[in-house]
Amino acid sequence: MKEKTDFGNVIKKFIPKELDIKDLKIEVKVRKPKLEINVLDKNGRILFWGMSVCSPEDEWDELIGVTLAVARLKININQYLKKQKKKEKKAWTPNLGDVYYVPYMDILTREIYANKIVWTDGNLDFIRLSLGNIYRTEREARKAIRRNILNGRHIAKEARKHG
Repeated sequence: MKEKTDFGNVIKKFIPKELDIKDLKIEVKVRKPKLEINVLDKNGRILFWGMSVCSPEDEWDELIGVTLAVARLKININQYLKKQKKKEKKAWTPNLGDVYYVPYMDILTREIYANKIVWTDGNLDFIRLSLGNIYRTEREARKAIRRNILNGRHIAKEARKHG
């Protein structure tokens, strides 16, 4: 009789070190011709997954299936880590005396502006920061308000379409 392989510990070695896996559980589901690897949080929700499916023309090989599923799992994890790094780069807090820009739009003329403001550690500064409404450059501020306008138009269009 063939002994069942515990792939969970092997798979943990392939997970990037940036991801803290001590509270995560790895689940391997083998249902021929499909093999799934799920990384679950402590509440049992799937955070990352990798899957492989054996073609009907091929012979079932569990090791090849695990290899493909692990590769796909790593792709999902790496995409997540890249998004996290981008978010970290965007997070910026000015120091006392730094200049930042706040975008606004004149409703009557539909002109887009960016106010240049000096960080004073005041309440208004922290309110703008908590709203995510501060930018390092005037260009970033103008770009952000244009993006918000386009998002608003898209949401309005979807709302009209779906009632």
